[in-house]
Amino acid sequence: MRKLNILNKIYIVILVAIIIATVIKTHHYDAGDRYYYTASFTAPPTYRMYVQQSQFITEGDGQNHVFIKSDNVNSGSSTWGNGDSEDTEEQERLPKALVLRYASYREKAFYADTIPLPTKVIDEIFAGGIEKNINVGIYTSGGPELSGLIFLIGIANNGNIVIWLQGRKYERKILTYHLKPIKPTQDQFYESQFYPVKTYFDYFNIDTAGYKKMVKNGIDAHANYADSATHYIENYSDPVKF
Repeated sequence: MRKLNILNKIYIVILVAIIIATVIKTHHYDAGDRYYYTASFTAPPTYRMYVQQSQFITEGDGQNHVFIKSDNVNSGSSTWGNGDSEDTEEQERLPKALVLRYASYREKAFYADTIPLPTKVIDEIFAGGIEKNINVGIYTSGGPELSGLIFLIGIANNGNIVIWLQGRKYERKILTYHLKPIKPTQDQFYESQFYPVKTYFDYFNIDTAGYKKMVKNGIDAHANYADSATHYIENYSDPVKF
């Protein structure tokens, strides 16, 4: 009987621990509003680069991350102002910072920083998305279309970063930021391997000699992409701005 009582006490302790853990997890999940959104990169075709690390740090307790794909800019298929159509599966807290690390072939330079985002502006735009009818359809892998907004992250020349929020007949530039080059001391990642810093850019997968010739001839050398438009709104016949 005494053994049974001890066993029951153990079960009670385990049950209480599970309840407490569930409450903490639920509170942590509900610590901030969540929305559907996607994010992708855009870069000028004359500025080939490789994004080594890219993720949002989101609001709420702890260090929550939303990773951002960079296939289009890494493959050289990006054009300025056009991002990938990424899928999303669930609602996420809104981002409060962008962690970005990349290498720019044209400048033979490395950039890295954690970029603070204008959270108040982002919160206001998302909170008013349904009321202002600016949410767009966001696709899921085999699931129903969801309603949300799009982050487009532009990586321009000379370490200039531009971030837009896009929706239905809506686009707003929410941030411009300038990164300074860094001098890494360790081997750097490219595609599936690490390479020495001194020879890193020799391994860039640039398919045509035409690109290297273009860079050598200085084409687009002084273009200021950070101040240029995406022409996203022009895709709609009746632009709406807020």
